[in-house]
Amino acid sequence: SYLDNDSRLGPMIQSRCLYATKTPATPSIRISASEAKDALAAFRLGKVNLLIATNVAEEGLDIPAANCVIYFDPINQAVSYVQGR
Repeated sequence: SYLDNDSRLGPMIQSRCLYATKTPATPSIRISASEAKDALAAFRLGKVNLLIATNVAEEGLDIPAANCVIYFDPINQAVSYVQGR
């Protein structure tokens, strides 16, 4: 990956992904419920400092350790804005 080849950023960023386990938009990408749980636990424990997530992270998950949310898509609903704070 890009981070593996970057001598400055690579050592600083430890990332994991979190996305819906079943969605027609990502049929080739699969993550089990236990992998998602592990990713969240690693983030909460500070083992991971970058959590890359779809909107699944804003719907029903409380991630208090997140101090910055960057949206890929424009926010279309006020609820999304509030949930991302």
